[in-house]
Amino acid sequence: TTARHACVTGDLSTAEDLLTQNIHTNANDYTSHAHRSFVMARKHDWDHALEDAFKSISIQPSLAGYISKGIALCGKGLVREARAAFDVASMFTNK
Repeated sequence: TTARHACVTGDLSTAEDLLTQNIHTNANDYTSHAHRSFVMARKHDWDHALEDAFKSISIQPSLAGYISKGIALCGKGLVREARAAFDVASMFTNK
């Protein structure tokens, strides 16, 4: 199964495990960090979601990285900071 399929079907633990395996294989896989952030947000684990979002952005700023950061910040109740992250994410939409 793929992490995407696991996430779509609601098998968040499998999705998290698969993405973690990807990250252990390639620690600089910014996409896997962003996607795991989305999974952690769906699990309402906002601190880990934010940690993965920051890691993703530190490796390679991207649309997914800033969206995952915005979602995690919203989940933590930091709406103003989330809005700023979504604003930055919008700069990546034309790429």
